[in-house]
Amino acid sequence: MMENKKYKKWSIIISNFSHVYESYDFFSEWNTHWIDCSGLVGVDGMCDKDGSESIQRLFENEPYSAIHLLDNGNYHYLSLFWCSKIPFDFSLVLFDHHSDMQKSIFDGILSCGGWVKSLLDSNSHLRHVYMFGVDFVDQDLLTGYEDRITLQADLSHQLGDFPLYLSIDLDVLSDSYMQTNWDQGHYSFAQLLEQIAMMWKYNSILGVDICGEDTNYSAVKRNQTIYRLLIEKLLDLSNE
Repeated sequence: MMENKKYKKWSIIISNFSHVYESYDFFSEWNTHWIDCSGLVGVDGMCDKDGSESIQRLFENEPYSAIHLLDNGNYHYLSLFWCSKIPFDFSLVLFDHHSDMQKSIFDGILSCGGWVKSLLDSNSHLRHVYMFGVDFVDQDLLTGYEDRITLQADLSHQLGDFPLYLSIDLDVLSDSYMQTNWDQGHYSFAQLLEQIAMMWKYNSILGVDICGEDTNYSAVKRNQTIYRLLIEKLLDLSNE
């Protein structure tokens, strides 16, 4: 059954791995909570058992109903930990240039390129995944999951019967708008905002996470403008 609860007054939870967000000058305006992840090992791009246990301890008392900033795209797998906190059936909406459906090279290792597959395989509450912006070549990885994944769903009505968790990798945007540490898609920023607003209009949103940065810090000024505008939009939507 659809859960109709809307989550108000979300906080912003920042997972601080690379320190890139420390240069953003606007977080003091909002209710932010920083989680120091900079001392963790075995977590960059891939996450081993010890790293997973450390992250679970750090996230233990944090809510999934928030705006979670995950750092650069190497840490997109953190979405799995936030989704694992949801105690009822839900669906995932993914804006990403990559499907993140790669099979893990090593057993027990979670990766930024395979966390969606891991979530589908391990989380009994996850009912469906709606993907937007995934590169055509990357769609080959969806074989065997066709009944649980929808590409470019129609957002002009409710998506299924379950509340949604939203995960945004900003590499879905053209590099004209944002610079990340992965190859990028073709969305404009206006398209992204429009689709998120439309999705919000017809669905109950449980929480949101955002990742995507330039590891070399060469585009911090431009990137933080995108982050600020996107977070402002999400805060407005979550309080409607």
